[in-house]
Amino acid sequence: MFYSQTNTLSLKGLLYIYYRYLQKRDQQRDIFYQEVSDYFNTKNVLDFNLARSAFAHIVITQKIKKILMPAFLCSIFEDVLIQKKIKPVFVDIDIETLNIDVLKTQEAMTQDVDAILAVHTFGNPCDLSALIDLKEDYNALLIEDCAHALGAKYKGKLVGTFGDFSIFSMYKYFPTIAGGFLISKNSLTDVKYEKEAFNLKNLLRLLYIIDIFHPIIFRLKESFKNRRLVYESGSMRKAPIERCSDFDLAIFNYFFKTLEEQVSGRNRVGRLFDQKIYSDKVIKQKILTDNISSRQSYPLIVKVPEARDHILKKLRKKGIMADKTWHDAIIFSSRVRRTFKVNVSNYPNAVSAANGIITLPIHSNYNKKDVDFITNNINKELRRL
Repeated sequence: MFYSQTNTLSLKGLLYIYYRYLQKRDQQRDIFYQEVSDYFNTKNVLDFNLARSAFAHIVITQKIKKILMPAFLCSIFEDVLIQKKIKPVFVDIDIETLNIDVLKTQEAMTQDVDAILAVHTFGNPCDLSALIDLKEDYNALLIEDCAHALGAKYKGKLVGTFGDFSIFSMYKYFPTIAGGFLISKNSLTDVKYEKEAFNLKNLLRLLYIIDIFHPIIFRLKESFKNRRLVYESGSMRKAPIERCSDFDLAIFNYFFKTLEEQVSGRNRVGRLFDQKIYSDKVIKQKILTDNISSRQSYPLIVKVPEARDHILKKLRKKGIMADKTWHDAIIFSSRVRRTFKVNVSNYPNAVSAANGIITLPIHSNYNKKDVDFITNNINKELRRL
């Protein structure tokens, strides 16, 4: 089976990390801060229970009231926008890169925009140079959303080191229960949030990252996805701003040293996908020259959107747990459309991406046989269109 979860732990591996955690329980936060500070060359780091909490912390402490952001974006942002009365200025995307369209961003920018959200979609670095010029011209903040892009590079430099603030997710890459963090070029306003407590939801998350339980929890997750009971699809009301748990930091600290190897392996597999998926019925994500994607997943946009769900169903029957990440993009939210008077027809590329998106699982340890199995099955289904 090929699952979308980036990594899982064996029960033995989990017990080993827990043993190490008990030995240095009081040191995990210090280790985390030192490792992340060294990696990004900044002392301004804060940990959170989720990347969305880091975003909420930024908009609250920086008193952001108007923010420019791509229309093809995870819907989890809707709660903080509505609760904090922050007006979004949505911008359509480039259908090939799946990142914000720079020319349309320039057209949409106004003097009262406080911040620009630079999203590196599925780990693909966006055009940061153009956004930096724009933010400087308008004296706005640049927030990098690197939830998918830990370890990605823009023109040889780590993403997350360009923005005034940058947010990251832990569990998108490593088998943590949850976790996120924030880095900044400047000093950060610290707030004494509570640490995330262990509860039933955390227990389910823990089982989700253990290899022998993962298939069971995955099926439960899929069954309840539409009921918004799993934390990835939850809201800020159910996910308050908290600090990361010490145990999640311990897992992150253990795996963080493998990041470069993981990114290199994912790009190796991604290049094979590029070569072996040859149908003109899909758009493959374009990575700009000199950039290195972290390949959080491998996105395809099906040009015949009504066939998307059928293809997903066929792939899953073969054990390829492909997904349709961001099919429910933020501009489709009835709350967002009603509150901010959003007309989705103004964002045709975002609509096409959301309606046609398939995200294939991609892992650094896939071998040629794995890649052939996945690509042969996707090509087979695309030939039928």
